[in-house]
Amino acid sequence: MTIHVVTDMCYAYPLALHIKDAVKAHLRWAMQRGDGIIFLKHNDYAVLDELLELVSGYDHCVRIPKTKFSGAQQVKQVCSDKHWPTDEFDVTGVETYCCVLETVEELHRLFPGAIINVIIEGVNDKVCAGRLFPQHPNIRWVRQSERFAGVDSIRQAKGGQS
Repeated sequence: MTIHVVTDMCYAYPLALHIKDAVKAHLRWAMQRGDGIIFLKHNDYAVLDELLELVSGYDHCVRIPKTKFSGAQQVKQVCSDKHWPTDEFDVTGVETYCCVLETVEELHRLFPGAIINVIIEGVNDKVCAGRLFPQHPNIRWVRQSERFAGVDSIRQAKGGQS
């Protein structure tokens, strides 16, 4: 089970509207696989209705507010409460340079062996990839098509071993 972290896809962030279709496609894929989905939202901002309608009735989905840029502590708590694995995360959302970045950095600190896939089509700023994000083999910028094609990130990270 991969945990899909959806960061700040809220009406308060207009850039969310530019990537919502890619995020919806990723959520559909996650639900087909039976993966966990965690919506992180800053304060009381409303998550895009289209996304909530898509996951309505899906048992492995949690919405949780965060009070700072990173939502990694909330992800850790949800995974602990739900007994979800913490060895692979797919991350989408806005704003790439702060909320997504800080969530990825803190997830990496909390779960140093975890694979963290930042989904290129699912974030609003692709320029951040080479400049701001930590350079670590477990933090990857991955095209959605690679994930949908069944690329097994954990196996690749371990050199082909499961």
